[in-house]
Amino acid sequence: MLQRHTSCAGWLEKRCCNSGTVVKGQSGRDGCFVLSVQSDRNELAAYVSRLGFCLSLSISNRNIMRIAVIGVGGVGGYFGGLLARHGLDVTFVARGEQFAALQHSGLTVRSVAGDFTLPAVSVVESVRQLEAPDLVLVATKAYDCEEVCRQLVDVIAESTIVIPIQNGIDNDRKVKEHLSIGQVFPGLAYIISTRTGPGVIEQTAGPRTLLFGDRDNPTNPRLKEIEAVMRGAGILATASSDIELELWTKFLWITTFAGMTALCRCPIGVIVNDEEAFAWYVRCLDEGISVAEASGISLGDEPRAKIIEKSEHYKHTGSHAKSSMLVDLENGRRTEIEALNGTIVRLAEEHGLSVPVHQAIYHAVRLSSSHYLDTSES
Repeated sequence: MLQRHTSCAGWLEKRCCNSGTVVKGQSGRDGCFVLSVQSDRNELAAYVSRLGFCLSLSISNRNIMRIAVIGVGGVGGYFGGLLARHGLDVTFVARGEQFAALQHSGLTVRSVAGDFTLPAVSVVESVRQLEAPDLVLVATKAYDCEEVCRQLVDVIAESTIVIPIQNGIDNDRKVKEHLSIGQVFPGLAYIISTRTGPGVIEQTAGPRTLLFGDRDNPTNPRLKEIEAVMRGAGILATASSDIELELWTKFLWITTFAGMTALCRCPIGVIVNDEEAFAWYVRCLDEGISVAEASGISLGDEPRAKIIEKSEHYKHTGSHAKSSMLVDLENGRRTEIEALNGTIVRLAEEHGLSVPVHQAIYHAVRLSSSHYLDTSES
């Protein structure tokens, strides 16, 4: 298939004999390899990526997804980094020092599955700078959702798929409230990953899976296409046939894991190895399950068993595994307490249920978060 190619410092020309595809590329600044592709680019982008080049793609015949990743923290940076690493057309949206670092130094991901660095990535500072994305992954904190949507409505089309992968059970519905166009579907991630510095993501534990689905059409073919694209990039992605159950299962896991690690101010490994602390951890989980069932969600016994099993796994691997809420508290940043344990408390009140562990978490974290924010602003 390959007829001719030269080094990164020069030109690369490739003609695919079977498809007639022609590509030309030239080394740009900071090692960025710029391609101009006249036909299908899937194979070409992946090929050049394997050579170790970083890609800025100029497309004359757009026939694969143009992907936007909004928010380059632990989740967006990890999954977006994998997509970009495999040569897909990915543009990150970042702010402040993260934007500056990505623009000048690229993205570094340190992971239990293997480290990698992308010396150059496509990044913009505003959602409004995106150019007609086909797929948008919203990986900001849940409290940034409204501001993201205000900008996103100006750059998407009716066919654009938007998948919020933030913590919570109804982020897709909140996004739909603000978007008059586009197709919005819920998503979620299982991963313990955080931004440890400008342009640096550290993934320390967790299964590194991404799930999404259509509440009304479990076999949505476009979501199956996205699943295939992501799996081709090494992401453990699944287009779920029961996304409502997946959302609540993740919600019960994250409100327990994040809530208890934030309350105890320690990694999950410390909690599960302490008999009394783990008993409170399980009680927190059971409170959430009672709220789910009162909300009309039929869980069965399997989600509880899986969450406990997953938690106990951290006895040997969770000595450094912190929730993002704990990391935010430690760094004096705003937390997602309202979207997580705050939601459990509010739903419990609606159904007349008692959730004392979640109430303790909610009020303690909200107070601590407010104190740190007030101190940082004074």
